[in-house]
Amino acid sequence: MGLILILLVLSLPGIIAAMKGRSFFLWLVYGCVLFPVALIHALFMHKEASNTNSTTNKSQSIGAKGKRLDPAGIEYSGLKLPLHIRYKDEKGEITERDITVRQVNYGYTYDDVLVPYVLEAYCRLRRADRTFYVERILECSDPATKATISDLTDFFKTYFKDSKPPYRRANQLFAVQPTPLLICYQFRKPKYIQQNITVVRIGFYQGINHNPPRRTLSYIEGIREGGTEIERFNLHRLGDAYDPETGEWIENLSDYLISRIEGASLLSRADI
Repeated sequence: MGLILILLVLSLPGIIAAMKGRSFFLWLVYGCVLFPVALIHALFMHKEASNTNSTTNKSQSIGAKGKRLDPAGIEYSGLKLPLHIRYKDEKGEITERDITVRQVNYGYTYDDVLVPYVLEAYCRLRRADRTFYVERILECSDPATKATISDLTDFFKTYFKDSKPPYRRANQLFAVQPTPLLICYQFRKPKYIQQNITVVRIGFYQGINHNPPRRTLSYIEGIREGGTEIERFNLHRLGDAYDPETGEWIENLSDYLISRIEGASLLSRADI
C-alpha cells in the first residue's frame, strides 16, 4: 500500500504536465528523478496552447481547407463589413477580435479552388489595420445579430452576389531572354535557401478594369543551376534577389524584370 502511494505521489508531475498538453511519460521520469523540482516546474508552467490546439483548430477553421499558394488577382475593396472573429496568429496565440473588413482578396488552393484568402481589415483590439488569413480564422459571427458564420467561403459568395464586379486582372506570361538570378527562396517553411536560377518566363497580373492599367509581378519561371526542368517560383515565397555576376541586391525585382520584356513575346493571357 505504501509503495502504491509513493508511485502516485511521484506521478503527480506527469499528471499535471499531461493536463497542460505535455508528455505524461517524460514528466513521470522527470518526477522520479527530481521530484521536488519537477512538481514545482509542472505547477507553474503554462499550458501548451499550440500543440494541444493544432489539430482542433485546423478542423475548426471556417475557411477552405489547405494552404493557399497563389493569389487569384481578384479583390473586393471599399468595404465596411463588421465581423467578430476568433483568430489564431502565426505564433499560435488565439484572440477574440472585432474587425471591420475593408478588402477581401481571393486565392487558389492546391486543388485550384477559388476561395477567400486574405481579409484586410481594421482591428479594434490592436487599433490599427491588420491582415487576417482566412485559414487562421477559427470562428466568425455577425456582431450585430450574433449569428454564427460557419463557412466564410459561402458567406462571401452570398455577400458579393449583388455587388459591383471586383477589381479584376489578367494573368500574363511572357518569355524573356535568359536572365541569371541569385534568389533566396522558401522551398519549405520557415527556411529560405539561396539558389542560382536562370529566368526564362515571368508572370504578371495586369489590371483589366483599372485605368491606367497596373502590372504586378506574380511569379517567375526558371531553371535551377545544374537542372534541366523549368520550375515556377511564386513571388510570396521569394525573399531577396541578387545579380549573380555583380552580387548587387535587386531592390525592385518587378521593375528589373519588366525592363527585360521589351519586345518579348506574350505566351498566354487568361482573364480571371
